[in-house]
Amino acid sequence: MSAPRHPGQQPHPDHSGRPVGRSGETEWIPRVQAGHRPDEPFRFQEEPPEPPKNTALAWALRGAGLVAVAVVSGLIFWYVTDEDPVTPTQAAGSSSARPIPDGRFQFTAYSGMPQPKRDVDCAKNSHGKVKQFFADKPCASLTRALYTSQIDGKTVYTAVSVVRMPTAEDATALMKITDDDNTGNVDEPVYAGLVKIDGLVPNKGLGGGGYQSALLDRDLIVVESDWAPAAKRTEAEVRQLKDISDDALRLAAQISPGA
Repeated sequence: MSAPRHPGQQPHPDHSGRPVGRSGETEWIPRVQAGHRPDEPFRFQEEPPEPPKNTALAWALRGAGLVAVAVVSGLIFWYVTDEDPVTPTQAAGSSSARPIPDGRFQFTAYSGMPQPKRDVDCAKNSHGKVKQFFADKPCASLTRALYTSQIDGKTVYTAVSVVRMPTAEDATALMKITDDDNTGNVDEPVYAGLVKIDGLVPNKGLGGGGYQSALLDRDLIVVESDWAPAAKRTEAEVRQLKDISDDALRLAAQISPGA
């Protein structure tokens, strides 16, 4: 039995030399960091600062990445454009141009009219009710071009005319007239006598073949196709010529006078 503990008496050590409290539990003394004075507040050790970032290296890596993207984009562009080296200017502006691709039919600028012809007086270059229409509502410009293609061993002549009106509403009104029968139209190159083709005569031109038209904002596109000599065509032949004219509507983008 241990001796009684009086007030103010220090706890006696146990066999290990550590003081023992009243309940026999070991009292632990907090460990103080080496070099710490009792009167100083306790401080935690701070983490060492991060080394400064190398901004020059980061920007260099970003620049290298942009250069790599540009090189890859350039290679892709070269590959895509190299697939089709024919340009609209080459196709429509030279009598020795190669056929224009990207359609059902291949068109070549007619050797007798290698360049499109542009006018600003549509009334002077039209006939019938269309001529009367232009007298009240003059056009902004008229651009005409002539192409050839092949079908069943025959050479087909295709005239593409682009009439630019002051407004889209005027172009729509003009189309209602040109698409009707016996109302006249703008004079395509053969009709106007701008070119001479054996078997086709002026004041008739390609009117006996296939006809198509389309609106593109304030532009009216008129396409007529036929082969020589001029004659009455069967329904099957007219369908063939209309198919050619329909495909030739895309050529208007190459001869358009611009904005």
